[in-house]
Amino acid sequence: MKLIIRSRVFFLLALFVGIVFFNKDIFAFSDVANSDFKAYIEKVYKARIIGGYDDDTFRPKNNVTLVEALKIATKTGNRKNLVKNQKNTEKWYTPYKNLYTQKDFQNEKIFNDNETISRDFALYIILRQLDIKLENFTSENKNFTDIDEKSVFAPYVQFAKDTKIINGYSDGTFGANQKINRWEFAKMVWKILREDKEKILKSYQKISQSQKNLMSTPVHKLSQSQVRKGLLQAINTYRQANGVAPLKSSKSLDIIALEYAQDMSGRGFFSHTSPDGKTLVDRAQQKKYKAVTLAENLGRWQKTITQVMWEWKVSPTHNKNLLLPDVTVVGFGYSGGYWVQEFAKPHTGKGNFTGRFVARR
Repeated sequence: MKLIIRSRVFFLLALFVGIVFFNKDIFAFSDVANSDFKAYIEKVYKARIIGGYDDDTFRPKNNVTLVEALKIATKTGNRKNLVKNQKNTEKWYTPYKNLYTQKDFQNEKIFNDNETISRDFALYIILRQLDIKLENFTSENKNFTDIDEKSVFAPYVQFAKDTKIINGYSDGTFGANQKINRWEFAKMVWKILREDKEKILKSYQKISQSQKNLMSTPVHKLSQSQVRKGLLQAINTYRQANGVAPLKSSKSLDIIALEYAQDMSGRGFFSHTSPDGKTLVDRAQQKKYKAVTLAENLGRWQKTITQVMWEWKVSPTHNKNLLLPDVTVVGFGYSGGYWVQEFAKPHTGKGNFTGRFVARR
């Protein structure tokens, strides 16, 4: 027996394989009575989104395959009309796979048609139904402990956590690589694409507008935290567009960067070496910050984050630092017209700075 997702085209086929079609007035699955997800299963069933089996079961613990997930998410979200008239295809799921390939394909996790999918991938394809794009999203909040920040799915999980779409487990994990079953998927689809849709879209629009504002607002009108947030978003967008892993914010480097920006502004010099001969290596050691690699970009008189990022990008030497593959954290500081950007790969062993220092001005 095979589960079905609403389809009139395959009615005759269904008769042969014994699948039960929807009856929106009946909800009596024998295996969901005591489920915490019963309310959501009932909602998706009555909305003719997910059906059951011919033995009056829903089989909530069955894992969801790629093609099942694509059809369910598409038929529930904003894109259902994009496949409404696509008939006479060789396989029932071809229109849904084609749409996914055109709009949402990523090469981090590739599943076969009938292969069961992971929880992070499920969340990603559901949010994409609302045309939510989060490659450049960063948050001041911590993500779940099992999320790889280099993953294409990390910002989607972070956004869902920040907007309270998902809660994760009591141990602080999301279970990103765990398979998602039918009742979990039913709840996630309904909450995101129906129940909390407007709230989610408002949160996304607020984030998008906030990012645009930060990039173009004169820097003297921004707080230090806003400067750091805008620069972090800008650099990670740029790195990901060039196939380089995004960076995490470092409070230690933020302090080092801000103090150096204040020093240059206060004493009126512009150099990677201070008047008393100290470089970033010396400043890091003074703060007892250990690193394998250190790098620094400086800027002066740029009025917005957009302007300073553009000038760093078009400068071959600064651009190399922006795209350094062997750094993992970054810190920023701005004071009186002076911009400082510090990169590092932290050193967790004994001793101080053990690698190389790359300065760009």
